[in-house]
Amino acid sequence: FSIAVGGFVTESDTTIQVSSDTLGVGAIVDLENALGVEQDFQTYRIDAAYSFGETRRHEIELHYFDSGRSGDRVLAEDVQIGDQIFPAGTGVYTEFDLEFLNLDYVYNFLMDDRVRLGVSAGLHTTGIKLKITETGGTQVEDESFTAPLPMLGLRADVILTPRWRLKADLNLFYLEYDQFTGRLGDTYLGIEYLPWKNFGFGAGVNSINYKVEADGDSSIADLNGQFKFQLTGFLLYGRYFF
Repeated sequence: FSIAVGGFVTESDTTIQVSSDTLGVGAIVDLENALGVEQDFQTYRIDAAYSFGETRRHEIELHYFDSGRSGDRVLAEDVQIGDQIFPAGTGVYTEFDLEFLNLDYVYNFLMDDRVRLGVSAGLHTTGIKLKITETGGTQVEDESFTAPLPMLGLRADVILTPRWRLKADLNLFYLEYDQFTGRLGDTYLGIEYLPWKNFGFGAGVNSINYKVEADGDSSIADLNGQFKFQLTGFLLYGRYFF
C-alpha cells in the first residue's frame, strides 16, 4: 500500500454553457477570459494504491483533488447563463469549484525486475459548482452537477536505478448515452526518487482534456448545456509505502 500527498500547480482553460427552458440556449462563456476566474492556481492532490494477490498483479488506485477559484469582471457583452441574463457593463463575481475523484482497477500483465506494464478500468467522477453574483445587485446564478465517466487506460513503471523510477499513465474514454456525451483524456509522466525503503519523492506533469454535454433530461448528469476544460499541471509530492 502507498499514499502520496503533494502540491499541484496548474494552468487551465475552462468554458461552460448553461441553457434554460424559458430563455433558450445559453452563451458559451470562457470563465478565465470573460469572467476573470484565475487561470493559474495551486491546490493539493492525494493518490493512493493498493497491490494485492499472490503475485501483486492486481491494484486498486484512488486519485483525488479539489480546487476552488474565483474572480470578478465587468462584462463586455450580454451573457445568458441558465435563467439569468447579465447585461453588458454589469460587474459580476464568480466562484468556481472543480473536484475530481477517480477509482481504478489495474491488472499488470507484464512484471519483471525492472518493468511493470498494466491495463486499467475505472470511474472518473467530476463535480462542478459555479456561482455568479451580480456585484451590488440581486441577480445570482448557482449551478452544480456531477458527471461520472468510465475510463480505460495503460500503466507503466520502469526502474531506472535502485532509487529512480519512471512512471507513465494514459487514460481515455468517450461515451454517448441517454442525451449525454462525454469525452476524457488524462495523461501523466513523472519520475520518483526513493532514498529510503518506505518513503520517496516524485515529480511529474499531468494533462487533462474533458468535455461533457447533456440536454437536462439525462440520467447521467444534471446539466442542460456543456462544460469543457483543459488542464495542465506540475505535481510535486511525497510518497509513503506500507
